[in-house]
Amino acid sequence: MIIMGGKKCKVGSASWQVIETFQLKISEEQLMSRCTKCNGRFIQKPLSIEEAVAASRGFQVIPDCLFNQDMEFWQCVDCRQLYWEGTQYQNAVQRFVNVCKLSD
Repeated sequence: MIIMGGKKCKVGSASWQVIETFQLKISEEQLMSRCTKCNGRFIQKPLSIEEAVAASRGFQVIPDCLFNQDMEFWQCVDCRQLYWEGTQYQNAVQRFVNVCKLSD
């Protein structure tokens, strides 16, 4: 809960108020399009598992469970952080879709 304008609001509803107040236009394609670490942009071409392993060496650990999946990786152009569409990604997108009412 947060206090906004003297009223208690759920975080989701406060997010919706910001979107409405500033008349933000958000599409599903824009979700998760920026690095959560530095706000940088992603390399446009998804990386293969081999490219991701090479990019992560000495920097980031890729969980072993991802090696047996047909998984695409994205890398931030600025800080080189790697991302993939796991359950954390899917849950975050679904929460934001619900908050933004993108499915209506």
